[in-house]
Amino acid sequence: GECSADDSFTITIGTLFAVAPTPMQACDNDGDGIIIVDLTTKIPEITLGNSGVIVTFHQTNSSAQAGANPIANPSNYVLEIAAPPVLFVRVTNVSGLCQEVYPLVFDDSGCTGNFVSGTVTYDLDNNGCTENDVPASFVAVSYTQGNTYVTTFTDANGNYMLQNMEDGDVEVFVQTSGTVFTAPSPQTITFPGNGENTNFCITAPNPVTDISVSVTPITQARPGFAVSYSLVFQNLGTTQASGNISLTFPTQFMTFTQSAPAMVQSGNALTYNYTNLMPFETRTIVIDFMVMQPPTVNSGTVLPLVASINPVSGDANPSNNTNTLNHIVVNSYDPNDIDVREGEFITMAQAGDYLHYTVRFQNTGDASATFVRVETTLDADLDWNTLQPISSSHDFTTIRQGSALTFKFDDINLAGEQVNEPESHGYVIYRIKPKATAALGDVFSASVNIFFDFNAQVATNVVTTTIVPPMGNKDFKADMFTVYPNPASANVNLQLANTATADVVVTDVLGNTVLHSKLQSADTNLDISNLNSGMYFITVYAEGKSITKKLMVK
Repeated sequence: GECSADDSFTITIGTLFAVAPTPMQACDNDGDGIIIVDLTTKIPEITLGNSGVIVTFHQTNSSAQAGANPIANPSNYVLEIAAPPVLFVRVTNVSGLCQEVYPLVFDDSGCTGNFVSGTVTYDLDNNGCTENDVPASFVAVSYTQGNTYVTTFTDANGNYMLQNMEDGDVEVFVQTSGTVFTAPSPQTITFPGNGENTNFCITAPNPVTDISVSVTPITQARPGFAVSYSLVFQNLGTTQASGNISLTFPTQFMTFTQSAPAMVQSGNALTYNYTNLMPFETRTIVIDFMVMQPPTVNSGTVLPLVASINPVSGDANPSNNTNTLNHIVVNSYDPNDIDVREGEFITMAQAGDYLHYTVRFQNTGDASATFVRVETTLDADLDWNTLQPISSSHDFTTIRQGSALTFKFDDINLAGEQVNEPESHGYVIYRIKPKATAALGDVFSASVNIFFDFNAQVATNVVTTTIVPPMGNKDFKADMFTVYPNPASANVNLQLANTATADVVVTDVLGNTVLHSKLQSADTNLDISNLNSGMYFITVYAEGKSITKKLMVK
């Protein structure tokens, strides 16, 4: 017999608004064989500006078809110029019912290959620059072309390179800081053409003696562990210098292990004799100590180190002949971080001087990293034109375009931690001044992204330095009092160390006192319910000393 049945089903028709991307330009701007591209700039073109579309990038067609292993960091994707790959773009709608895969091709046909390179030399004998004169190291060399302004810095031999300019006129010039040296005239170069070799000769109108020294931690100090410091001395004057350097350290908290080059220890002082330090020359001594274990040293213990350089007689700037570092001991640390030497607070009197930043990095893998890249965005309240690289663990190049700053360690071959832990570390130190318009309450922040080979970025901590009112007689001990919670809302707890009585003053960012209280116990709850949300400074005065910390009110 015959039989029949009725049934129902649903057909869902989805719409996917997307098109295949056009080729993406990829130019090796600095000639190191590596290209950094932001794949996400292609998304508006692919999606036609429509929302509700998900775009991922993949290294193979099969992974794109399966929706597997998307590129983790598409905004900073690393290409090798030797064999630029074809990537694949997977586009799906929100429901996931519709998908499409497109190839993304890279094109270098629009890259000019124009570059300018050369050497910057200082005319030491004032008879014109010759091969007998000295290289001007870490000097800023820039070019302008239309609205493009790019800066690099000379290496230890005075060499520089600027690359991939557009066709047309390019103005290249050297920047010298202060009034000691006279910068040479800018040079105008017209492209297209082959690479141009353009040398510059720096002169000095008058003889000036100016040597400087600074001590900076290149690892964190922890109880019972080794700690390393970079002792950097520079000739900022116009004539060669010879003399000696000393570094005093707290023998009750740490013991000297070694230094390179070798320093001589006598009690709590290390000394080193230097000779023929040429103008523009920077030298570095790496010094290792062992921090003592608890209870001698604990988290919060301050390690005072004082560096001095001679001769001082006749020095045009004696203030930079001595440098003091109060290094605070911590219990734990991140091997990839950024630190500001001047700390969390400075006064208006200090705002006209440099802030010194140290970026530390470590290859925590099991194989060497061929190259390392450090990227940061300079704070808008800093004077970008005062940027100066100071020292590093390995050879590097510096590129600044606007606020974007990059340090590149090509061919660094940084050992993996699991293979050679001591050789897995690196660092770079740079300095920069706040703008001349810096005001009370200004906050300068810094953080970096670190790239090891083709791996995703490692984001560091954020450090801040705030301009605060002067507090008179200070004793900067981080463990003098504790503020918690922070940020706070209605109440904040203060825990004092070594005293039960103190005056507490809370000021706003303009220095106005908004709260004043007398404390009669080591643990106090402070009512801040009348304060508006924002940033404040809380200062404790006790036994003729004071310490200030930042307080955030929610």
